[in-house]
Amino acid sequence: MTVLFHRLATREFVAARRWYAQYSPATEGRFVAAVRTAVERIDANPHIGSQLQGPYRWVRTRRYPYVLY
Repeated sequence: MTVLFHRLATREFVAARRWYAQYSPATEGRFVAAVRTAVERIDANPHIGSQLQGPYRWVRTRRYPYVLY
């Protein structure tokens, strides 16, 4: 399965990454790793996460206040 990012989600990810990089390069790296882990979890099992509406589900990133739909 391929996980795709909506263009607005990509824009938000880039903005969040820049914000964390200004705080600390190590924090940015942990944020990117947390998002990558969530994407890998979704890719491995598309039916994980809580159901939102219809076929849509969401997964929260660990240690960061972001949700992937």
